[in-house]
Amino acid sequence: MVKHIFMIGVPKESGSNLHMRIISELSKNIMRNAWKESFMNAASADEALEILKLIEKEVI
Repeated sequence: MVKHIFMIGVPKESGSNLHMRIISELSKNIMRNAWKESFMNAASADEALEILKLIEKEVI
């Protein structure tokens, strides 16, 4: 059963591999139980977004 779907959009001028770096960081975090649990137990969409923004800080 699918619980979450991630859509990744990057600006055209950001370079050709930014989306791959985002996918890589997301994959690493999903493998970490603490991160996965905090994301899965987010009380709201805003809380889930804040958790995802931590990945953005790692990539950019």
